[in-house]
Amino acid sequence: GGETYGAFRGRVTAAAQRAIEMTGSGQTTIVVSSAGTITQWIAALWGIPAPQWPTLSRTMVNASITKLIVGRSGVTVVSVNEHLHLADRDGGVATYR
Repeated sequence: GGETYGAFRGRVTAAAQRAIEMTGSGQTTIVVSSAGTITQWIAALWGIPAPQWPTLSRTMVNASITKLIVGRSGVTVVSVNEHLHLADRDGGVATYR
C-alpha cells in the first residue's frame, strides 16, 4: 500500500503552490527536496506526460540546483540540475540518484 501517483502529484502541486505564494516580489525562496519531487514539478510546468516524468529524475545529480522564477506570467524554469559546485580537481563529489 504505497502512495498512488495521483496522490504524489497532488502533494507536489500543493507544495509548489505554497512555495509560489510565499515568494513575494523580489524575494527568494529556497526549496530543498528529492529529485522525484523536483522533476515532477518541472514535468508539470513543461507539460511532460505523467508516464515520462521519471526520465527526468534519473538524470539528476544529488545536491544539484534547479532554479525557477515566479513572475506575472507564472513559473519559468531557468536552469535544471546544475552541479558545477560539486566539481573539483580530483573528479568531484557528485553522486547520482
